[in-house]
Amino acid sequence: LTQGFHQPNLLATAINNGETDYSILLYPNPSIDYVQLQFMNLKDAVTIQLLSSDGKLLHSQELKTSSDLQIDMSKYAAGTYLLSVKDNKSKVKTYQVVKLN
Repeated sequence: LTQGFHQPNLLATAINNGETDYSILLYPNPSIDYVQLQFMNLKDAVTIQLLSSDGKLLHSQELKTSSDLQIDMSKYAAGTYLLSVKDNKSKVKTYQVVKLN
């Protein structure tokens, strides 16, 4: 016999925190060695942050005009990470990245 509220297993792969002028393609996800970010219509600088599941900052980088970025995931343990992209208007896009062995 169990008590309380039971929630189904849900997996969020993107959290949209507002509309932006640009779009992002993130692949491969799940990843083994790296994740590739491809930006479309990026006109202003953005800050990219990779966070562990407990909120520890693992990688931070500012991207100004390039449309592609590759992040090395090989040095991190298998697990779930959050990739946050923030523009100069304080709009944030957050993605869940799964790292495999």
